[in-house]
Amino acid sequence: MFPDQFVETAAGRSVPVEQGRWGFVPHGPPWDFEYSSELVALLSEATMSLGALAATAEVYSGARLLVAPAMRIEAVSSSRIEGTRTSLEELLRIERDPVADEPSEDAREVINHVQAMDWGLRNLRRTGFTSRFIQALHGVLMRAMRGSVLSPGQYRSAQVYIGSGQGMASASYIPAPPGEVPGLMEKLASYLQQPPADVPLLVQVALVHWFFEAVHPFADGNGRVGRLLMTLTLCARDELPAPVLYLSPFIEEHRQEYYDGLLGASRDGDFAGWIAFILRAVSVQSRSASATIRRIGALHDEMRERLRAESRSVNLLALLDLLFENPFVSAPQAARLMQVSDQTVRNLLDNLLEVGLVEQFGERRRNRVFYAPRLLRMLQEAARSGDRIDTRIE
Repeated sequence: MFPDQFVETAAGRSVPVEQGRWGFVPHGPPWDFEYSSELVALLSEATMSLGALAATAEVYSGARLLVAPAMRIEAVSSSRIEGTRTSLEELLRIERDPVADEPSEDAREVINHVQAMDWGLRNLRRTGFTSRFIQALHGVLMRAMRGSVLSPGQYRSAQVYIGSGQGMASASYIPAPPGEVPGLMEKLASYLQQPPADVPLLVQVALVHWFFEAVHPFADGNGRVGRLLMTLTLCARDELPAPVLYLSPFIEEHRQEYYDGLLGASRDGDFAGWIAFILRAVSVQSRSASATIRRIGALHDEMRERLRAESRSVNLLALLDLLFENPFVSAPQAARLMQVSDQTVRNLLDNLLEVGLVEQFGERRRNRVFYAPRLLRMLQEAARSGDRIDTRIE
């Protein structure tokens, strides 16, 4: 249990809060730690893996095709870490089903995550990493969720704790009291806006994520916002040309190590152990994303060549590209996105059915939904933690 008394570590100090308990106030930057030979090796490997992913994304057409699915893979895994049960297949189908039921609470959380990433990418270069930007990002993530008690876009006004739900007495971690939050977040924003030149970017990403989670600035959604900020930082610093790196599948697979690392950094000042975890995640997921880009590009090329042999229709190739944004498709939505008639899309879907590139999902006779099974399986495989899949390219 931490903190349960006054302590001061390399990471911060505890202060009295409610019910005789103590909350933890993290020290602002700079943060001191030793670069062991192991950490230097991990940093080198992660930097090279991320650089290889960026190069792959610049060269291969599969990178363009992976952007939309990658954002959804990240959204599903990041939300599952927090307890949702929406699958990647369910999310993709909901987005393309013209008569889908109202999304469940879990599905809405994942959809909001996708929208928050898209919003962040569109607005970050204009605004920079300000405290207001982080609040607005949270507002997009949490809108229309569980009522107004969560105050989307507002820093928390009450004490919160992390634990089993049996009250503050059993909490495993209690963050700073709410009055400390605005000042701590201003420190974080300043660090993001003017990062130290002598701290490698991936180390900054790890430290920022720890600090954000230690502050726990919102009533809910802290984990998801914190993980969004990692990807957004890499894109904003031009380390990635597009958000094709999805770290959350690795974090989900190693969830307890993730939580232990965050707590260890606060309780024991073990920044090196925490940074090492994030560097391993970057290495593993960068290799996985690079492999997926190449595989998706190869599948796309194969399907295009097959369709060219069957037809010279430009619309048919456009529909194929639409499938690679989301392997599910329906005639009404495809017609709207392609700006053609419903009947045109139905004819194109018949062509894809004939050559075996799509199948019908379910047995509806009206408002039918189709999907590309090979592509869906490829994305489902990519959504697993990279250390559980073969990332070699044959």
